[in-house]
Amino acid sequence: MKQYRLARMLSVLSNSTGPANRIDRGGSIMTSYQDKAVWELCRQGFHGVAAEAEEAWSKGEDYAPEEPLPLARGIMELIRIANWESQAQTA
Repeated sequence: MKQYRLARMLSVLSNSTGPANRIDRGGSIMTSYQDKAVWELCRQGFHGVAAEAEEAWSKGEDYAPEEPLPLARGIMELIRIANWESQAQTA
């Protein structure tokens, strides 16, 4: 899983147009905000949390960390928007 995530993050970095809708391991399309949230979580060292969030969003579920995390307000906002997008996709 971590190797796949690393390869995916490297492809995001090499993409000059920035992240767009991408397909996660389950075959679901991830929105740009979901992708950005996963990227930021990985960038800050929360790889397990990023995997949990990606799994929840691929099922169309909201994601909320089980325990409080020391995350910047901007990342929490990305997670909030990504949750909204997962609900909109399943509606």
